[in-house]
Amino acid sequence: MSEISAVIITFNEAHNITRCIESVRSIADEILVVDSFSTDNTRLVCEALGARVIEHKFKSHIDQKNYAVSQAQYDLVLSLDADEYLSEELTESILAIKNSWPYQAYSMNRLSNYGGKWIRHGNWYPDKKIRLWNRKVGLWGGENPHDKVIIDSGVKVLHLEGDILHRAYNTSAEALAKVQNYSQIFANVNESRKSSSVFKIAFRSAFVFFKSYILKRGFLDGFEGLMVAMTVTNHVFYKYAKLFEANKRAMLGTRVVLARTDSLADVVLALPLAGYLKKVMPAIEITFIARQKYESVLARCVHVDYFLSYESVIENTQLLDAQKADTIIFINPEERLAKVAKAWGIRNRVATAHKLFNWRYCNHLVDFSRFKSNQHESQLNFQLLRPFYINRDLATNELAPLHGLQIDAEPVVFLEKDKFNLILHPVAGSEKDQGWPLINYLKLVELLPQDSFRVFITGTEEDGHRINKDLPQLTNHPLVTNLTGKQTLAELISFIGQADGFVSTHNGVLHLASVLNRLTIGIYTFKKPEHPSRKRPIGSRSTYLAVGQLCSACQNNQPCTCLANLDAETVKNKLLQSIQNKQTEVNSEKISDRTTSTPAAITQAKPKGISVVIPNYNGINLFPQTLPSLFKALATCGQPYEVIIVDDCSTDNSVNYLKENYPQISVLVNEVNKGFAPTINRGGFHAKHELLFLLNSDIKLEPNYFEPLLPYFDKPDTFGVMGRIINWDNDGIQDGAKFPTFRWAKIKTFTNYLQLQPEVKAGLYTMYLSGAEALVSKEKFLRLGGFDEIFTPYYIEDYELSLRAWRLGWNCYYEHSAVCRHKTSSSIKLKSKKKQIQTIYYRNKLFLHAIHLSKTQFKIYYVRVVLESLFRVLIFRFYYLRAIKLYSNEQYKCVESRQKFERLAMQVGTNLPIKAVVAKILRSLKNTRVERF
Repeated sequence: MSEISAVIITFNEAHNITRCIESVRSIADEILVVDSFSTDNTRLVCEALGARVIEHKFKSHIDQKNYAVSQAQYDLVLSLDADEYLSEELTESILAIKNSWPYQAYSMNRLSNYGGKWIRHGNWYPDKKIRLWNRKVGLWGGENPHDKVIIDSGVKVLHLEGDILHRAYNTSAEALAKVQNYSQIFANVNESRKSSSVFKIAFRSAFVFFKSYILKRGFLDGFEGLMVAMTVTNHVFYKYAKLFEANKRAMLGTRVVLARTDSLADVVLALPLAGYLKKVMPAIEITFIARQKYESVLARCVHVDYFLSYESVIENTQLLDAQKADTIIFINPEERLAKVAKAWGIRNRVATAHKLFNWRYCNHLVDFSRFKSNQHESQLNFQLLRPFYINRDLATNELAPLHGLQIDAEPVVFLEKDKFNLILHPVAGSEKDQGWPLINYLKLVELLPQDSFRVFITGTEEDGHRINKDLPQLTNHPLVTNLTGKQTLAELISFIGQADGFVSTHNGVLHLASVLNRLTIGIYTFKKPEHPSRKRPIGSRSTYLAVGQLCSACQNNQPCTCLANLDAETVKNKLLQSIQNKQTEVNSEKISDRTTSTPAAITQAKPKGISVVIPNYNGINLFPQTLPSLFKALATCGQPYEVIIVDDCSTDNSVNYLKENYPQISVLVNEVNKGFAPTINRGGFHAKHELLFLLNSDIKLEPNYFEPLLPYFDKPDTFGVMGRIINWDNDGIQDGAKFPTFRWAKIKTFTNYLQLQPEVKAGLYTMYLSGAEALVSKEKFLRLGGFDEIFTPYYIEDYELSLRAWRLGWNCYYEHSAVCRHKTSSSIKLKSKKKQIQTIYYRNKLFLHAIHLSKTQFKIYYVRVVLESLFRVLIFRFYYLRAIKLYSNEQYKCVESRQKFERLAMQVGTNLPIKAVVAKILRSLKNTRVERF
């Protein structure tokens, strides 16, 4: 009788392995399990069932299975996966040949199960496999992860009756997860070895579906047959799509030249591109070509391996050839350098498509406009990575750490440790913009606290001559040390890196200060291309002030005097505020034990009181259920408080009820029905305490509701925090934190998320604070102007308010331990019909996008809405069209709201785009498992 070893590879298969082992017990003389260090009970289960277990590190499916075969006691091996087992018929077939063993290899069909149904058609059946053979005549081979047993030439294979039964997938989620895993393995293994193309991706995907579902009659398996066909189609699509991307990335090579041959500012802003390439491809070598005078900057960048001066390359072109570069990326157009790169045969030459000479000398052209774009200069540089499919839409605060600049450790002797060492860098400016006037720099010096500041004037020797000629009082001021013309660029970099703060108009030295993480204030106009959206400083301690947003000369890129209108008092206030915010942040970090990868730490706060504002419309039946819980929660929070109810023309005697039963409540009465936003705003403007609690009349608070919310307001950048909203009659969750979703120019307004159990951490960000219950800073609420009243009568005003706060750099939080109960939309349903509600909702979504999207993004969104509305007309839903009409009639209000916000953003010095807000929230969730609902 022949002896057979059954070999099985496992990893966390405790739920499957028993069935597999039991099925081979009657035919196997040895059961060997090779486990990849499972973290569940797989090993214990296997040993309890009598299997011999060996632990071996997993490299690939083929390697692991061949290792398992090599460790078998007998030459005849039966190889199974843990989610496979033998049918009774196949067991009998193996027993029948075990005595005589007429052949050296045997094949059998594999029958797979999807969602509890055995799939007998399509690509999954008969799925013929060789799984029983003499290891002397064959080994595992093929391609990972789709391995197969390869038998020596001339060896005959007998097919056995019966099936290997395979429990493949229970749900579509499992199938898709396996598709993603296996397709990635395929791409990794075949990168630069196999080709892929758009045609191959499309054709192979379409054909495999046709083959599985039609030719192989997968449709006979019903819904499961369709799912199987789609699973194999997805697998083919993604494996060739990922291979296509991987091949494009590999095309970049390991030796890359970045060429930026214009200003110092643009060279500094190009460094994040080098840092990112080093981050995603650590083995890459980067050569940077720039003007000779900027060598000292690039020599201090840890991401740049070699520096070549532009002048030397033009003089001696062999210097470029000596780099043996795979790719050269022209960050700014440079005809002579492009000609040299082509002449020396650099394989990939990447440039913008907007210069004719690039069409002659470069073979990868990227179509984008720097001049017209509102993206930051450092972000636009990443567009040039498109041909290699490693383009990333990074937020500016993600770019700053990628500069990699290092400074000398030698301390600067004339800096004073007990004072704030401030650098002022007056520069001449361009013909269209003569810079911030020297007299304003002098006024700024005179306004600073003389006992706590020391001021240094830096610049070139020519700058020094200009200052001494036009305003010698500046350099002669007793607070000022004049360093103009006295430092090399290398010395200036070290000096800036050890000083405390820096103020100047847009220039390269400003950006050096910013990326060296100094407290930096840039002074800007809105002229293109040097407006703040394109050229603002992006360091974590940087901000800016800008003027001229409504100036026609600025808008038309004409000479103007806008910068002169920015007074020194405004700059001083911005500087002192930034210093204060930084000190508060430092103090908070000292008492925090949280890591920087999570939202800012929450510590015990001591606000000066809470003003509760409740809008009411016919809520008399709710008050006996909700107001007692409110006062109980307020009484236990340990803070002074007041309650303001603003009645919006109720008809149910609410006002008299409140006055008779709750005389401590301040009741304000609207003369006409105004809707949610104006009603809340009226209460907010009457509030006297530092915190506003915005509360619906249909909310019931748990007793300790406020206690976990108050500590959030120790942080100066907190706008507000909301708690968990659960059902009125049970603990089902209605609202959690709001998940940020922004795709294809569409802002989604309804997705919630929660961190998965066992414990929900404090400090989760939320995309917006629910209008039903939110504790906010009154000062920030009023500065925002409250809710935008164009959203009257209701819906989305809470999202839009929170979005304005986020874009100004203020954070919105979700606190899971603060719990309240909610009767959904009780007051709205009382006075509105369903069609009216839907129309207003979609009109307000248009308002939201019109205010916060760029013009191009809103055009895309608007076309999308129009197309969707036409589709809905076909199914007799006209509310989309009514919403578009309402929006068109009030479009001018959106323009006013947008301009009002942009003026406020200019005053605050922060104006984040939607993408940056979304990216910030998603980064805080890195390595955090969440559930959306």
